[in-house]
Amino acid sequence: MGPATEVGPEQIARLKEVLGWVHDFAKEGFVAGTDHFTVADICFVAAYSTLQAAGLVDLEEVSFLKSFFFFLICSDSSCSTIV
Repeated sequence: MGPATEVGPEQIARLKEVLGWVHDFAKEGFVAGTDHFTVADICFVAAYSTLQAAGLVDLEEVSFLKSFFFFLICSDSSCSTIV
């Protein structure tokens, strides 16, 4: 890892753009545009939870992704222990 750097407005704007792409991919089913869970969905869960923990961007602006995140992690009905 390199030295810590500040995240600027350009990077935040780019991140929000990419989150919009994820929203478009996921609104028809899953991240890869499929009707089933794939490695892409696992990657989304990891990335989303990291963004959430880092607090760099207001994820409420992409509230659909929060719902999608819980849909993915709760698919086995164990969500009641998480939420």
